Amino acid sequence: MPTAAQVKYLRELTGSGMMDVKAALAKAGDDPWLAMGFLRVKGLAVAIKKRLPDGTSRPATREEADAYWAREARVLAEEYRRDRPGLADDIARMGREESEEAARRAAGGLTHSAVGRWGIDRGWAMGEDFVLSGPGGLRVDLSGPEMRVTVADGAGERLLASGRPSEFRLSEEGDIVGPGIEDGLAAACALAPAPRL
Repeated sequence: MPTAAQVKYLRELTGSGMMDVKAALAKAGDDPWLAMGFLRVKGLAVAIKKRLPDGTSRPATREEADAYWAREARVLAEEYRRDRPGLADDIARMGREESEEAARRAAGGLTHSAVGRWGIDRGWAMGEDFVLSGPGGLRVDLSGPEMRVTVADGAGERLLASGRPSEFRLSEEGDIVGPGIEDGLAAACALAPAPRL
């Protein structure tokens, strides 16, 4: 059965839809190179003709056409195996990273939306660019895979903390703590001078 990491990686690599990738992996017995071959010939699979011994031709039957395109997919798979020998390792690494991320979340790590809700509940403004603006010039950028916590001071913006939201957690006091903001995100507001009125 195809893993989520295989499906995600091949979708990103080939630009194919999720159901197409799942079907190709199932047809290929979870061999990612062969699945790429099937995805490639899927776009090429036009009607083919069967050459007969007397020199004439007729449209191929469905079985004959499927056998032909399966052979083509295997040829492409061998090319992909030569060109991308580390593909299976890349997929395995992605699967491990996703498992570690899920384990951190299960252990109390946060998500982008949890951090956003935390700030909005405290009256912080959430911009269309997914940046939370808090008091004292504190900003939490949630637009990328990593959360970036910066504070504005006289010299510009200073980075306080960054990392995946799952590396941060809620303290018993309900504050967000993590690498670089062990005292808490709300407490970090005091690190910047109050804006001049």
